[in-house]
Amino acid sequence: MISIIPPKPAVPLLASPVSASITNINSPAFAWKAVAYAETYEIQISLSSTFTSLADSHSISDLSYTPATPLPDGKYYWRVRAANSVPVFSYWSAVRSLTIDTTPPNAPVLNLPAANASVIGTPTFSWKAPAGANAYMFQYDNDPGFDSPEYTSPVLTTLTHKPPAMPLGTFYWRVRSRDAAGNW
Repeated sequence: MISIIPPKPAVPLLASPVSASITNINSPAFAWKAVAYAETYEIQISLSSTFTSLADSHSISDLSYTPATPLPDGKYYWRVRAANSVPVFSYWSAVRSLTIDTTPPNAPVLNLPAANASVIGTPTFSWKAPAGANAYMFQYDNDPGFDSPEYTSPVLTTLTHKPPAMPLGTFYWRVRSRDAAGNW
């Protein structure tokens, strides 16, 4: 009697997310490429690069996995291996890291023009960056509640902005900040 078994599967190649990425999605989709002779894949997600403590681990036949339970903010490491029908496992894939950050940065500190200032013409507005901010959005309105802002800037990467010519009147202004994960 002999048994013919399938060869050991090759190591899967990870597809997404890319290594060292930052996201504000706490249930990201992890994906990899198919390998010959694989019946299932095992994914491990850990807070440790040595995988001594797992945050999540699943065996599935699909080429992607989205955690059913949201992952808390933090830096995670993930890897995948393939198994044939015996099961004989491949070696683990390369390890990738992913940072989950769902906490928005603080608001910028408004700098110039000063509160209650009177200016001639459209001023250049400036603000101070909060820690972790990498982009900003500026608005002004004649209503302090900003129910329908008169002007909203595109996404800015500077700490100053001069909007198009402003009409005469009294205006309120504000700036919000965004971090690398996309939190506003």
